Amino acid sequence: MKNVGIYIRCAKGAPFREMQEQLETLVNKCDGWQNVEAYVDVGYSGSNLNRPALQKLLADCEAGKVDIIVVRHFASLSRNTEDSLRVLDNLKKTGVEIFQRAGDALEPISSDPAIEAVTEQVRAMRREANKRYEKKHKAERKAKNATFGTSMPREQVEQIKTFLKKYGYTKVELIEAGYRALLDDAAEHDLSLGKIMDGYDDFFGTELEQMKKPE
Repeated sequence: MKNVGIYIRCAKGAPFREMQEQLETLVNKCDGWQNVEAYVDVGYSGSNLNRPALQKLLADCEAGKVDIIVVRHFASLSRNTEDSLRVLDNLKKTGVEIFQRAGDALEPISSDPAIEAVTEQVRAMRREANKRYEKKHKAERKAKNATFGTSMPREQVEQIKTFLKKYGYTKVELIEAGYRALLDDAAEHDLSLGKIMDGYDDFFGTELEQMKKPE
C-alpha cells in the first residue's frame, strides 16, 4: 500500500477553482494508489523552500508517512535549481519517488531527460566549486601553517627552528626531551601508567630510530 502526497503550489490571488481543478486532476491520476493526502501552499514563492505545506510534506517523507509525491510539474516543488537538487537528494535517501503529470498519465521525474540533465549539470558545478574551494583554502592553510610533526602556526615553527639552531639541538633531541618530560610528569601523577610508558618506549624507540636515519 502506497502513501501518496499530492503537492500543489498556487500563486497569490489564484482562483480557488483553479486550485481545486489541479487537485482533482492529480487525485484522479492516482487511481490505484491509496491513502492520498493533499499538501497545498497558496501565495508562496517557488524561489525557496520556506512553505508550510511543503515543509510538512518533506517532514512526512522523512518520517516514512509518504512513499510517493505527485505534482503537476517538478517546478511546483521548487524553481531554484540548488533547492531542487537538495530535495531530490534527500528524498532519494528516504526512498520516496516523485511523479509529475505527463499528458493523461503520471511519470516518474527520473524518466524526464531534461530534469536529469539539469540536475547532473548542477552536481558537476557543485563538485567543481568544492574543488576550487579546497584548492584555495589549502593554499591559505599552507601559507599560514607549517608541519613540524603536526600542523602548527608557521611563526611557532620558526621560533622552534631558531631555538634548535641557537643551542645546537636536533629535532630528534627535542622530541626525545619532550617525550621524557611527558612520561616523567605522567609517572609523578599516576604510577599506574608504568605499563603504558613501556608501550610508548617500544613505539617511540622505533619511530626515533627511523627519524635518525639520514634522508
